[in-house]
Amino acid sequence: MVTHLILIELSAVFDTVDHETLCNMMEESFGVASNALEWITSYLNHHSQRVTIRTSTSDAFALDQGVPLGSCLGPVMFTQHCSPIFSATNVHGKVGHGYADDHQAYSGCDPVYIASETVSIEPYVRDIKSWMRNMKLKVNDSKTEYILIGIPHQLAKCSQSPITIGDSVIPPSNHVRNPGPTLTSICLWSDTSRSNAFTILYNISKMRK
Repeated sequence: MVTHLILIELSAVFDTVDHETLCNMMEESFGVASNALEWITSYLNHHSQRVTIRTSTSDAFALDQGVPLGSCLGPVMFTQHCSPIFSATNVHGKVGHGYADDHQAYSGCDPVYIASETVSIEPYVRDIKSWMRNMKLKVNDSKTEYILIGIPHQLAKCSQSPITIGDSVIPPSNHVRNPGPTLTSICLWSDTSRSNAFTILYNISKMRK
């Protein structure tokens, strides 16, 4: 068994979230209503922006889209805004994960089926990009990555071909950042990993007592 992991990166996502769409989704999909919904609507709508160049400053203008970058609520709101993407991922037989502007999808298969699994990535990303366009979002094609993860003798049976995403040809990577930890294609326990795992299991066993 090998795992196919694709990592999709979005462009300028926090600036393009439509406030009305987000509030409707929070009400219909997450049950946010009444005072809580009014508070969130007020939080989103009462923002303005100015542009300053040297000593000149423009008039303030209202921001009718976007969630505040660098805030606590911004990434959470954006994740809720993109929540339908996980249903689209399931339709393609993949499992999705995401937070803020980082989205990943993975699936496992026998090395014998790796060619058809690789081919399935392109229609999956096309559907995601189509949904993103409808939501006024954009996939950064050139920064999309994919990687095969498995033990060496299973990877040796796989033919690893590039995929085409928009105008970009994406070759399989040997390692990817996901975000935070770096994942490598070869899945092996190092001495350090074994030591850390045993330490964690030992501490868990003490907690049970």
